[in-house]
Amino acid sequence: TAGCIPIYWADKYCYNDFNQGSFLNLNDCNNSVDLLIQKIIEMDSNQTQYENMKNTSLYKNKPSIDHVINRMKQILCKNE
Repeated sequence: TAGCIPIYWADKYCYNDFNQGSFLNLNDCNNSVDLLIQKIIEMDSNQTQYENMKNTSLYKNKPSIDHVINRMKQILCKNE
C-alpha cells in the first residue's frame, strides 16, 4: 500500500480475509463519513497509531497462486 492507509466501505464479512487493524472501514463508523473523517484526523495526529495500522498486514493469510501453478504444471507436463 506504499505507506498509505486504505479506506474502504466493506461489510462485516471483509474481516474473514482482511485484518481489521490494517485499514479504515466506513462500515465501522456506522456509515458516517463525518465519523470516518474524524478517525482520519485522529490518525494523522497520532504517529504511533498510523505506524501500527500501516505495518499491519492487510491480509489475514498471504494470498497464493501455488495451487494454480501446480495445476498448470500437471496439465503442461502430462504429455511429456
